[in-house]
Amino acid sequence: TVVRGRWPRFVCEEFCSAGSVDSWFWQQWPRDRIIFVPDLMVQHFASARLGENWNGVAQQQAGKWRQLGVLTKKGFSSFVEMEQLPEVLKLTDTRYGQSIICDTKDINTFVKVSPEGLEFMGKRLEWCHIHVAYRG
Repeated sequence: TVVRGRWPRFVCEEFCSAGSVDSWFWQQWPRDRIIFVPDLMVQHFASARLGENWNGVAQQQAGKWRQLGVLTKKGFSSFVEMEQLPEVLKLTDTRYGQSIICDTKDINTFVKVSPEGLEFMGKRLEWCHIHVAYRG
């Protein structure tokens, strides 16, 4: 029923990279309905560190959204070395797949951090995190 209600767009297109879209996708089903398919073949791009190759292995065009890191209840982790954050970021939660493009200085308007977890645009994310992207 999850796919039927979203056909033909049953995968969230808000994510700009391979990072986090897999988390969002599997969370669309109740845990008791998830099954392991041993014959399903996938290719995984190896990486030496977290976040490497999540924007692809080839150089992307300038101006495209690229994953910068993740925001969890423990704080922000960047996958890209930068002296300072870009002025504009795209935030996408891994629970609902909702996105917002905002000025970096306005993040606290949309994200609330507490010991219980994150709240994004008024919705509790529970165990999920926020995908943070920039225009590369």
